[in-house]
Amino acid sequence: MWFAFEKEVIGTITTYEGLPSKETIELLEDSELIKFNIEKIKELTLTDLSISHLMNGIIIEHTLYLEERLYQLQFMTSKKRYKVLYESTPEIFQEVSLTDIASYLGVTRETLSRIRSK
Repeated sequence: MWFAFEKEVIGTITTYEGLPSKETIELLEDSELIKFNIEKIKELTLTDLSISHLMNGIIIEHTLYLEERLYQLQFMTSKKRYKVLYESTPEIFQEVSLTDIASYLGVTRETLSRIRSK
């Protein structure tokens, strides 16, 4: 589970490779979701350097995000993960249910309540 906010790009490497994604997108508010034809994008990356740079940047950004998430889940305590999330995206606590936040942090809702009360 992960969250994206206004003007953020969402996607998975599996879809870039033409495979079905294991992800489900759930929109929590009125949104405009733009779907790209990935095959056309891949064709353009071969002929248009700016598109190639754009896709490279998106893939690098996604990889860095995944690397950070892996680090957080493996090496940070749940309290530290909560603190990082709160400091980096405090608006999440107004827009997302505590159940979903707990799932994202890898804790139960009860554990999240205990962390928040401290």
